[in-house]
Amino acid sequence: MKDINFYMNLDYPYEITPEVDSGYHAEIPLLPGCIAHGETEEEALQYLNVAKCEWISGMLERHIPIPQPPYKVISVSHNWKRTGR
Repeated sequence: MKDINFYMNLDYPYEITPEVDSGYHAEIPLLPGCIAHGETEEEALQYLNVAKCEWISGMLERHIPIPQPPYKVISVSHNWKRTGR
């Protein structure tokens, strides 16, 4: 059985948008109701990670299936160097 660590290590896509008055709204669309707010983008993302943990824990306790991202996000960096000819 998959545990909380399995789901917390998955790369769920998230959306973050500025609020009309102030602050930011963050959510994970694949996890309905998993939302957070913060004064800065960084704070909203920190709170979203807490919300994600609580959301997943609640689903595991109730034995409700948890959606998984349909793909894995891969970070690729290149060290491009220009060479003279």
